[in-house]
Amino acid sequence: MNAASSPTAALDSILDDWRSRHRHWSLLEVFLPASQRHQAICLFAWYEAIDSATFEIRDDAVALAKLRWWREDLTLAVSGQARHPLLQSGLPAVALSAEPWIAVVEAASSLRIRAVRPANLRESWQTIQPLAAAQVGVESALWGGSADNDWRCADLLLARLRRHSAEHAERSLLPLDLCARHALSVESVDPGSDDPLQRRWQQDWVAALGHELRDTPAARARASTLWSVATRLHLRALADPQRRQDITPLGWVWHAWRALRRTSGV
Repeated sequence: MNAASSPTAALDSILDDWRSRHRHWSLLEVFLPASQRHQAICLFAWYEAIDSATFEIRDDAVALAKLRWWREDLTLAVSGQARHPLLQSGLPAVALSAEPWIAVVEAASSLRIRAVRPANLRESWQTIQPLAAAQVGVESALWGGSADNDWRCADLLLARLRRHSAEHAERSLLPLDLCARHALSVESVDPGSDDPLQRRWQQDWVAALGHELRDTPAARARASTLWSVATRLHLRALADPQRRQDITPLGWVWHAWRALRRTSGV
């Protein structure tokens, strides 16, 4: 591999890894304009990089150093000197204005510093809301559409459940009252378990998240609407034991089409 091709190869590797963990996206992105498909997957991969630094690095100093690195790289991206492949060639729009992107990193850094263990769902929601609002701000800057933070809050909290492990349980944002009600500690929560107690806990948490989401359509950008479809379907599958099987490809496509019809996504 020569020096000129290495950033592209690195970006391809990052995006291939992301696609391997989000196979449903290939069914949803067909509803996007061709010009937005690459941009959308790069953005969502970048979100996961920030998410990992915020929640899944055990050492606070290391986590905050990584987030500072991302902030510096966003500043460098404005002058075309970004170091990370996602900012070098995946998200050139950063060069137009880095402010919305920096807001995401700052919200993540603030959340990491606080490192709260929420007492209830309302505290979980309030804790994640600044990060959700910052992400929605990036999407609005890129694609337009209305600001709608609720579904993004639910998505971020759902990601904490799906990627939960005892190793970083103190930053999982799982509500303590819910764990106490089911006689589980946050550290002992196991989303992949078939134990009835674990299943009941999970269904209770996911149902609570679902209640927080508004049913009224919002005119989000198309990519945001499609990602919210994935959030709702994952929530539904986790909340209902009868629907734990994989959603069919036709099901993904139908729900995406229906959501876009309802929201008139940009």
